[in-house]
Amino acid sequence: MNRRITIKHGPVEHIVDVPSDKFDMHKEVIKQCIKNEGNCWIVPSEDGSERFFPAELLRNSVIIFEPSEIDLEIFSQRI
Repeated sequence: MNRRITIKHGPVEHIVDVPSDKFDMHKEVIKQCIKNEGNCWIVPSEDGSERFFPAELLRNSVIIFEPSEIDLEIFSQRI
């Protein structure tokens, strides 16, 4: 199962699906890029290609991390 990371940069929206078991690792890499501790976030695709997201682009974007099923369950219990 995959989880979605959406990067909104101006009028452009990049949607990246990452495997659930690697989601936290991808999230951490993005956070490091935003804090100037990394140069770019590289996402491999199923077809063997790679997508590069430079740190500058990530810092100037709105990034939405899809919540996990457990997060949604906890949130719904609080309401």
